[in-house]
Parts: sequence; structure tokens; C-alpha cells
Amino acid sequence: LYLIFTRQFMGPVNQMSQQLNSVQMALAGAARVFEVMDLEKEVDEGHVTLVYAKYENKELVISEEPTDIWAWNDHGKLTRLKGDVRLTNVNFGYEPDKLVLKDISVFAKPGQKIAFVGSTGAGKTTITNLINRFYEINSGTITFDGIDIEDIQKSSLRKSLGIVLQDTHL
Repeated sequence: LYLIFTRQFMGPVNQMSQQLNSVQMALAGAARVFEVMDLEKEVDEGHVTLVYAKYENKELVISEEPTDIWAWNDHGKLTRLKGDVRLTNVNFGYEPDKLVLKDISVFAKPGQKIAFVGSTGAGKTTITNLINRFYEINSGTITFDGIDIEDIQKSSLRKSLGIVLQDTHL
């Protein structure tokens, strides 16, 4: 009889604790959502855009229709997208006074597939995030087909890159 009474008493208590746990998880999730909503809008001062292009009379021109040729459009001057990515003397720190990457120089030739391999915390993901401009470098340059990535609109830059991270869910 005592065990039946204890079970009947503890049932609502267990339900109440589960409900409180759900409320706490919802509040924590809401706090994270509001943090993201409160972030300042990403600044993008890039003016170079990615466009479809075609050749007319051996000259590269913008195409209104989708083609298999992409080009960088810098105020009407077209440069065919090749995929030449270069980091030159790049310094970066999540905090300005604490550099995590110091004087990094790396290049990927057009069509070349490269892999960053190293121990946890070596900077592999950080380098890919810098190329995509998820973070801004402290000093040095990153160029894509000879164009400084700070001059390329972020949406165009990110559309032109293909990155496969370690956890592949394609």
C-alpha cells in the first residue's frame, strides 16, 4: 500500500520536473536566438560581383542567360573565374592582440584540390573561414584570381567557393 501511494505521489512530481526541464531548455534556446538577432549586420563593402559570361568575338561579355562560364565583374571589367586563391603573409586573431595565425602564405592553383591536415586547433577551419570572409584578417592579403577578397561582395565570393569540411553531409 505504501509503494502504491509513493508511486501515485511521485508521478505528478516527475511530470512537473520534466515540464520544468523543457521550459528551461526553451528559455536557453530563446536566449541564443535573441543573441543572433541582436548581432550587428555584416558589413560588406565589396563591389566586385560574380556573373555569368560568354565569349562574343573572342571577348568576354556578361551573359543574361546561365552559362558554364563565370566571371568577376569589376565595374564592367570582366575577369574569368579560374580559382587561383592566395593567402600572402596573413595574420589573424579572434582577439586583436592574440594572433592565432602568424605570417601564413598558402596558394591553390586553378583546378587544384588541396587539403588542410593537422591537429585540433592548428587553424584548418580558421583558414577556410578567412577565405570565405566569415572573419576579417588582421593583416596580409587574400586574393581570388588576383582580386583582393575585400573587394568582392561576400555573397559572390561564397557562391564561387566549394569547401567540404571534415563532417561531410552532402
